[in-house]
Amino acid sequence: PTARSAGQSILGGLDLSARYIGRSVVASVDGLGAALESAYTRLRSQRGREAYLEHQIEELRRQITHLEQRME
Repeated sequence: PTARSAGQSILGGLDLSARYIGRSVVASVDGLGAALESAYTRLRSQRGREAYLEHQIEELRRQITHLEQRME
């Protein structure tokens, strides 16, 4: 009985350790996922601003061309 109890204690301890490690891995993966999502969102936002500014620059160039033509 004592050997059986000792074996059950070891297995119980291993089970708890495996659960703890499993939870730690899941938490790490969740954290990594959140970090990647945040970086992706910032990148998309930055690209959106760049596209908007490029559009505004093109519009200003058209206006300059139009004004130059009126001056001629």
